Amino acid sequence: MTAAINRLNEAGFVVAGNYPGNTASVGEAAVQDQLAADARAVRNVGPLTSADVSEALSHWVSDQEEVNLLVWFAKPDPEKPSVQAFIFSPWHDPSQQASETDRLTLQSALGALRAR
Repeated sequence: MTAAINRLNEAGFVVAGNYPGNTASVGEAAVQDQLAADARAVRNVGPLTSADVSEALSHWVSDQEEVNLLVWFAKPDPEKPSVQAFIFSPWHDPSQQASETDRLTLQSALGALRAR
């Protein structure tokens, strides 16, 4: 997870949240903690792979002024040590094409998260 976060930073993303090595000030950390709590409330207890959870989190990203992409690191199988990155971009009507900015942001994040 730390390597993936480093690659996101290197790709130009501002990474926020509860992760090892976060250098946020106390005030910034409080804002980040609130954003994380809000995202957890939207997810509730649903699996990150659920279409309903995905849509709800994408709507949440769309509603945030300071968030243009959500990367949620989780263990899909608690029996295995591997962590998976789940990516949620701003919601858009599936009958319409996503904005160029959203598409490029998502592609950049996917590229940064690929293991090297």
